[in-house]
Amino acid sequence: MTAGALGRSWALASILVAATLIFLARTERWIDREALGRPVVVIGSSLLLHAVPASLPEKGGLLGDGRGHTRVAIQQISEEQTLSLLSQAMEAGAGTIFVEANSLAFDFAHRRPPWILQASMGLAQRAYDLRRPIRWLLGREASLGREEAQSLDATSVIEPEALKISHPLHLREPRQPGRLAGILQEARDRGVEIVLVVPPRAQTAADHMGAEAQQTLQAHLAALAGNWGLPLFAPAPAWPDSYFVDHAHMNAQGRARFLAEIAQWWHDR
Repeated sequence: MTAGALGRSWALASILVAATLIFLARTERWIDREALGRPVVVIGSSLLLHAVPASLPEKGGLLGDGRGHTRVAIQQISEEQTLSLLSQAMEAGAGTIFVEANSLAFDFAHRRPPWILQASMGLAQRAYDLRRPIRWLLGREASLGREEAQSLDATSVIEPEALKISHPLHLREPRQPGRLAGILQEARDRGVEIVLVVPPRAQTAADHMGAEAQQTLQAHLAALAGNWGLPLFAPAPAWPDSYFVDHAHMNAQGRARFLAEIAQWWHDR
């Protein structure tokens, strides 16, 4: 690489760092330290927005053990956001944290970042983490959004184009293994249990992937949990299309099944 090309690459990286900082700042406006300190915290993407309600009036709670929960769902959540929320939930006093595994395990075809963006993401997150104690001292932590999924009762529609754009999946290991290892060690020190969650997909999406790719993905996710010593809640990889509003997001019927299965899984442990 020539000096000019290298300079342009770093200039681009600087721009991406700045953009990532702005995005992370906008994200943190919804984060409430007190809410993240509830006994059970669920962290994930829009998949878990559909699968888990913001709160449950039932006496048993999400896991059937009477503990209250907070659900933090960010559309297309990144690994950096996942790790940041994990750290914040532990600092706030959460006891059990369920984390969607997808952001740690693969990229969708249309979201696979170029190498220069991958290089800038970690730097941006570290720069932002240095700002967080200052933001907390100044009282600038904002409240967690209580929004609910709006399409739980929508008619199931699976668009072939959406499947083509998202697939094939690009399997990978966590991009920040050192940071993840530190978070997990802190969790052990604090007595916090972290559980990986793998939401199921619609049968049509599984068929589009193909049996071999589906098996490879499940093995990859199981290895991720095993390598990091984490429990894994993974219902059947695919559910009938009738449980979804599209190829991945659950409807009300899918949510009811998900809640029943996660409570049963927790009880059986």
